[in-house]
Amino acid sequence: MFGTSFAAVTSNLALIMPGSSDPARLAAAAAAVAFFVYAVGSIACCFLPEPSPEFENA
Repeated sequence: MFGTSFAAVTSNLALIMPGSSDPARLAAAAAAVAFFVYAVGSIACCFLPEPSPEFENA
């Protein structure tokens, strides 16, 4: 469900991104949003619990 809202964030961010053309601004905004989502996911995965031992041997 987050992907749909980030499409709106990308298009709104493209309005204020620097660039010489509209496609360049949209590409820069998409790269910024992708980096943000990747970084949040990488940080959030550190807080996932370890699997219990009963599932490791299955």
